[in-house]
Amino acid sequence: ETSVFGLNLFDLDNPTHFYYLCLLSLFNCLLFFKLIMRSKFGRIVDAVQENPERTTALGYNVFQFRLASYVIASALGAY
Repeated sequence: ETSVFGLNLFDLDNPTHFYYLCLLSLFNCLLFFKLIMRSKFGRIVDAVQENPERTTALGYNVFQFRLASYVIASALGAY
């Protein structure tokens, strides 16, 4: 059994509970990335993907945004 602060909320040995936990995690990840891609950061990352030279000409550090994207993707992959 899994307990949080002494409360038994769900049992990961139960396939139904595990399924809904995975579904909730997927929904949270999708919501997180949707919010990121609609922000200024997401628009710049999209611009870097489409045309890095133009993004550099606009004054953005392409390496910095690629590194931040890599770190976010790695954190999700490690999760």
